[in-house]
Amino acid sequence: MNFVNTNIAFNPEIPPPIALCCWKHHLNFVITNIDNLTLMPDKLDIAVDILDGIGGTLLDMYTGDLSPTRIAEEIVDHPQMCHQLCPDTFSDWISLHGKEYRCLTIGDGSRWALRVGHYPERYIHIHPGRNSPNTFRFRSANLKVAIAYRILFGWTETNYSHSMLNRAREFAKLPPLEGKIESDGTVKILNYLSVKNH
Repeated sequence: MNFVNTNIAFNPEIPPPIALCCWKHHLNFVITNIDNLTLMPDKLDIAVDILDGIGGTLLDMYTGDLSPTRIAEEIVDHPQMCHQLCPDTFSDWISLHGKEYRCLTIGDGSRWALRVGHYPERYIHIHPGRNSPNTFRFRSANLKVAIAYRILFGWTETNYSHSMLNRAREFAKLPPLEGKIESDGTVKILNYLSVKNH
């Protein structure tokens, strides 16, 4: 049976002190885990747990080639981080200019926002920076529906319909779209999820 990482708070394969929610912020992670999940007999139960954990309103998704672990390594090894690798100094560094985050650029040009994390052993919470290279911005509801659609129906341009979209929305615990209204945002993410970059 293929392994599926269902931890929505952070990817446990990434070594501490980094926390990165790959289901919300790493495209190749989402593609790989959806592909594996569709082969599992209990895929719908697992999908419910994943979708329930995707919150927020607007999110940023990394589309580049770096793995989650490589991103975390580049953050930890970044020259600006050399004196910030304990909880207290990291927290002081983050708040030094009166903000709740700092941004760092890593090797592929992508920019990452760093915040104080909620987990003591993972006190560096990261996510893609807004308008960063190798990212796109989306509504979290569209991601939830796109994941639900992929798990329920797969995705090609020939297996899309308004009724199927609303079934995916229902599975994601979202209201149906009335009339002939379509969700361009969901379709955009579905197209991203159909392309393997790994």
